[in-house]
Amino acid sequence: MDKFISMKKLLLLWLTLTCSLLVFSQHVKPAEWTFAVGEDKVETAGEIELVFTTDIVEGGQIYSSDFGDCPPIKAKIEFAESEKWVAVDELKPIGAHKYTNDIFEYEVSAFKEKAELRQTIKVLEPSLTIEGKLTYQICTKEGYCVLFNFPFKAQFKEGVKIETELSN
Repeated sequence: MDKFISMKKLLLLWLTLTCSLLVFSQHVKPAEWTFAVGEDKVETAGEIELVFTTDIVEGGQIYSSDFGDCPPIKAKIEFAESEKWVAVDELKPIGAHKYTNDIFEYEVSAFKEKAELRQTIKVLEPSLTIEGKLTYQICTKEGYCVLFNFPFKAQFKEGVKIETELSN
């Protein structure tokens, strides 16, 4: 009889934990980014622009790259090292709006509906590979926030774009 009660308690505990995980798990899908290089040809000392865009689910938002050091995670690009090009200025958000976040009590910048980020690159050699990942935080209207990475790659051979890759 004691074994039956112990098994019953274990089953009840297992069901409780399973239901808790289902209720509190964050079902947030990553954004479906597109990645484009503004130019098909490059020259030494010239500049090219990397453009990242995505639609955002209704009621969701992606934090931008242009606010101070506070808790939400800003969008940022981490590049693989290269001596053939250099990033110019900072990652530029297009169409983000600033507001005071009630949870963090800081002024932040975020995108709603659509996000666009641009990064300018100065070309040092015409045969180059620009590779990296865009890191961003997406939050839902229910208050779930998840960090994602978006890897990308663009290649130029003798100044002509030969490949652009992305993975969602």
